[in-house]
Amino acid sequence: MKLQLESPVQSVFKILTEDGAQYIIPVFQRNYTWQKKQCEELLRDCKKLQVSGSDSHFFGPIIIAKDHTSEDENPRYIVIDGQQRLTTISILIKAILNDIVDEDERKELSALLHKDKTKLKLKPNNKDDKAYQKIFSSGDRNNNNMNSNIEVNYEFFCNNYKTYITDTSIKGIKDIILKRLLCVVIKISEGDPHIVFESINSKGVHLNCADLIRNFMLMSLKSEVQNEFYNSYWMKIEEEIGDIAIENFMFYFLRYKLSSDIKKSEIYSFFQKYAKDKEKKDILIELEEYSKLYAVFTGINGKQYNKPKIQQYIKSFIELDKDVQISYLFALITDFENNKISEEEVVKSLHLIETLMFRKLFINNTTQGLNKIFLHLHSKIVKVAQEKNIKYHESCYEILSPELAKVNNDKFKLALNDAINIKAKITKYLLQRMENYNNKYPIHFDRQNQKYEIDHIFAKKKADKFRTDYGEDWDFLNQNIEGIANLTIMEKVNNGKASNKSDEHKSSVDEDGNKLWLNEYRTCPEYITTGKKLFTKAVFEKRQKQLIDRAFEIWHLPDNIKVTGKIEAEKIDISEIKYDELNKFTGTKPTKIFIFTDDNNYKDIQVKDWKGCIIKIVEEFYDLSPQDMKDYWDMFKRSSNDDYSKTKQGFKFATCMNTKDMMRNIKKMFDKYNLVHNIEIEYNNF
Repeated sequence: MKLQLESPVQSVFKILTEDGAQYIIPVFQRNYTWQKKQCEELLRDCKKLQVSGSDSHFFGPIIIAKDHTSEDENPRYIVIDGQQRLTTISILIKAILNDIVDEDERKELSALLHKDKTKLKLKPNNKDDKAYQKIFSSGDRNNNNMNSNIEVNYEFFCNNYKTYITDTSIKGIKDIILKRLLCVVIKISEGDPHIVFESINSKGVHLNCADLIRNFMLMSLKSEVQNEFYNSYWMKIEEEIGDIAIENFMFYFLRYKLSSDIKKSEIYSFFQKYAKDKEKKDILIELEEYSKLYAVFTGINGKQYNKPKIQQYIKSFIELDKDVQISYLFALITDFENNKISEEEVVKSLHLIETLMFRKLFINNTTQGLNKIFLHLHSKIVKVAQEKNIKYHESCYEILSPELAKVNNDKFKLALNDAINIKAKITKYLLQRMENYNNKYPIHFDRQNQKYEIDHIFAKKKADKFRTDYGEDWDFLNQNIEGIANLTIMEKVNNGKASNKSDEHKSSVDEDGNKLWLNEYRTCPEYITTGKKLFTKAVFEKRQKQLIDRAFEIWHLPDNIKVTGKIEAEKIDISEIKYDELNKFTGTKPTKIFIFTDDNNYKDIQVKDWKGCIIKIVEEFYDLSPQDMKDYWDMFKRSSNDDYSKTKQGFKFATCMNTKDMMRNIKKMFDKYNLVHNIEIEYNNF
């Protein structure tokens, strides 16, 4: 790439007075994002120049590339960096121009903004161009709807520039704004300009993931192709999910496509890996298609899936406010839409996923660890289903059995009995699902609908005057204030009226609430004692059993797999284990190895002990790189042949070591040579 430095520094005036030049903000650039804060800073800089008499103020770099596709005889430049500054200066000059009366002065200043009689010198990208054209075509500022930063900042400059710039003569304006604001102008004459774009970190609003990916996809294309691809694909992605959500969409999309446990900070580098050797049009078509699914999976703009039974579970994931399952959903729904999996199998598998997620959240207050489980889950399910000739959901049950054992019925019941420190949003979800189960008239706790809120049946601060009514139950109920049996829902408008009042009063105030399933306790015989309505210990315990029974109905586990009692197997991810944690494997026994490749496939190998485990892994590595294995194991010389083992390829290496050392060597080989994507080892505790 050839970079041409026009001069060490030059004025904004020189840039804007280049004969016939036009500066194009391409479609791959982010929208105009400067706000009042940056505009005020610019005006303060101008004021400092005026007050201090300083010769100059550095305004930042301008990086441009000549548009070789243009047939215009005058130069036409693509703005790589500096669009925020050039746009803001142009808006400011237009605001000042409104107040200039002298016709000759108006023409002089106007010439800085116009290429010719029909074209402006600066052309913003598609989204901003309409607003930019509007402030030039409309003499009436009242017509501005303030729908863009361009219109908002233009109005700000119109109202405020005189507060900062006292010399508003044409000479003063040109001297301060145009001649003493200096830039470094860099012209890219040859090569791919997106390399420069990637490394930009200059004054202004920094590039985000969406900026970089949009640039990568569009910058190297001809202008007409850029516009076609932007309008036909990228703009539709932004309309589907919004610019802010693109990073999260890309994160889960790339986890699905690459089967890689990537970090948010690695999205762009992994996107480049995904895009390698692919046609950009094909990539954009695929991104647009999956953005539609992402909108459904996250409920953006109320999007729903067209199969109600499947949508029911997607809605549950949205209400749980968790997205760890999205990469798995991409794989599952794609295969469903390609007729590889039946709707019944999808629904049964989604039920299991929701049950696992909710039970884990309720028992542990976290879904930690599920991200990695869901990453390879679909490929494992498909492989086992094919090998054992079983249905998809049956394979799903089998693979998730170790995880389900961690949230088994005994643990779930214990958590429900002792639900003291559960997060409020999980409690809301629990109560909502219970109320809506088999209910034709569901209620909602969503962010938009604030009609209902959680209510403590036995109030947190029950007035002492009621102590006599409750007798011995008083202390028990106070100790179980946050138990689920003491929680229900009530319309917000009634909750304040019923606060710290008698149970009798609460029932009369909350008449509509009497119809809810959650409030059936109000009609049970135990609730009415000695002529009064009281939420006693007996009512609490009866209601607790009722709630637990319903929870087991909703989040039930399959009858045909064993998920209670002792956890039979655990799994370790080699990429995650730390060297100081290797002692934990002493006294354990491996049963299976999962070796993952880059193409979303894996090989599972049965083993009986750690010695057999390391032999199998070395065999796999040896097939991929014999020399690496020879170099690595050459460090471990033993005096006796009894200390060596032989692989199927005839390669001998030392295996006389304890479990900790075997695990250390497995970890070192994996980290050092990067021969496979990942290794997981399933093992039992003795």
